[in-house]
Amino acid sequence: MSNFSRINPGFIYQETDDEVSFFDPDTSTLYSLNSTASFLVKELKKGTDNEQIIKKFVTLFNIAEDIVRRDIEEMLHELKKNNILT
Repeated sequence: MSNFSRINPGFIYQETDDEVSFFDPDTSTLYSLNSTASFLVKELKKGTDNEQIIKKFVTLFNIAEDIVRRDIEEMLHELKKNNILT
């Protein structure tokens, strides 16, 4: 897993309550993330590296690290596939 991921600077970013949304002006596509993916993106926006994010998820949600690692890798893959992260 790469250590850092960045939010695509071409996307418009908005936080509302516990959720994050992105708008891709090139394709007029709106992406609304659930609270878990939103937490991940907010941590990335703060500059938190992936290993620190994994530790936060383990602590906050009391989930085994291997499960958290797998889930975060899947979330990062989906975010990158949709060009939300670079």
